[in-house]
Amino acid sequence: MPSGNLPANANPDTPLHTAPAELSPEVIRVTGRRVACDGGGGAMGHPRVWLNLGDDDHVTCPYCSREYILAGSAHDKAMDDQGGNDQGEVEQGVDDQGGEG
Repeated sequence: MPSGNLPANANPDTPLHTAPAELSPEVIRVTGRRVACDGGGGAMGHPRVWLNLGDDDHVTCPYCSREYILAGSAHDKAMDDQGGNDQGEVEQGVDDQGGEG
């Protein structure tokens, strides 16, 4: 007997969508405390949002789960220690006064 809206020949125990096992959010090191995130996918991204790193020196985008970390902060060093910070490049953020940081 089919359950819900499944076709009669569908196996209800088979997931309709499975995510890759190794899917993890992107970690981006920045130099400023304010960053803009648009998902990085061009037309496939999301609306641009401005995020503040705050006192914790990191913030996670509510749309795409990218994590922005202040370069040189304790959080950045902890990522290095865990081996999760293999990107050598640091993106420029916006400083507290609204200028390029």
